[in-house]
Amino acid sequence: VTRRSTFSKGELVAFDVDAGSYDTEDYIFPSRYNGDACMAYVCKEARKHLSKPIINAGNHSMESAAQLLLSGDADMVQFGRQSIADPQFANKLKLGRREEIRPCIICNEECIGRIFGRRTQLSCTVNPAAGFEESMEVTKLEKPQKVVAIGAGPGGMEAARCAAERGCSVTLYDKGSELGGTFKVIATGDFKHRIRELIAWYELQIKKLGVKVVLNTEITGSEPELAEADAIFVATGSLPLIPPIPGMDDPKVIDVYDVHKNGLPEGKNVVICGGGQVGVETALELIERGHKITIVEMLPDLILKEELMTRIVMMKKLAAEGRALLKDADAAVTEIHHTKKKDSPSGTARDLCHALSLDPEQAPALRLGT
Repeated sequence: VTRRSTFSKGELVAFDVDAGSYDTEDYIFPSRYNGDACMAYVCKEARKHLSKPIINAGNHSMESAAQLLLSGDADMVQFGRQSIADPQFANKLKLGRREEIRPCIICNEECIGRIFGRRTQLSCTVNPAAGFEESMEVTKLEKPQKVVAIGAGPGGMEAARCAAERGCSVTLYDKGSELGGTFKVIATGDFKHRIRELIAWYELQIKKLGVKVVLNTEITGSEPELAEADAIFVATGSLPLIPPIPGMDDPKVIDVYDVHKNGLPEGKNVVICGGGQVGVETALELIERGHKITIVEMLPDLILKEELMTRIVMMKKLAAEGRALLKDADAAVTEIHHTKKKDSPSGTARDLCHALSLDPEQAPALRLGT
């Protein structure tokens, strides 16, 4: 995205100005926790000292890029990961089709994470064909089929979208009342707004492609539509892993899903059991709402399995919270007790939120005999 061009052959033509360095590792490949346009602030000061064009990058949205260019503080805005998520985004923007741009959710999982964490080729969480364009090209079928997708989370919506693009007649079922599944329920924090944008993009694509959506319907396996289908996609997601710990049935023990959906019933003091990405993300959200958090994790430290750059910024954010956060790593919850003394001041009751592993929801697949 360019504001002006003063390029001349054979000379230094522009400065790429950002904030990423080994002293600020969390800005080398910034994550969603850094926020949109997280390095735009450096351009204002740079403009005072540079006459050459200024280039800026760092979690830009189309809107933040336009705002930066209009401010005059930068002349060009770079999009890296957004170009992976939707290689046609610039053309769509040029044609005024902003709503059709598939957003990058800045997760770093399948781009940076695949390269640095798994030592394999780049791909993309929201664009799985990235890096596999030839083998995963979506083409029209000579003989379109009847397709059923069960589960309207991101997996089911992507299956429905691709099948519809291939010319199939697609019906998408979900037992919930809206598209998005658990992915939508957990997208409550400000730093998850791009997840909400991705779900809105899927909703638009499904509507434009003529996918039939059937909500508030749980598939039992006996539906005649299943017998008539040429292909069935089971994308029912996962369920929380609930370990057999004494006290897990206490009413103050809440699943992280319910925290996102319904909030905490009472109390400002919260213990989060599980210090992976889900537990730490929930902690950051609850701290923003004024809760005091203790995280209990059985591994030696928190979010050890997360992509490196994302972990760096999450750990920095946790460290910045200071007294709002306590962590107890290398510990395990073996039993849950809850007592509240009558003379305790109001608000001292503790809620326990469990953010442990997830198990695939296998029931629909078993009912279908797959």
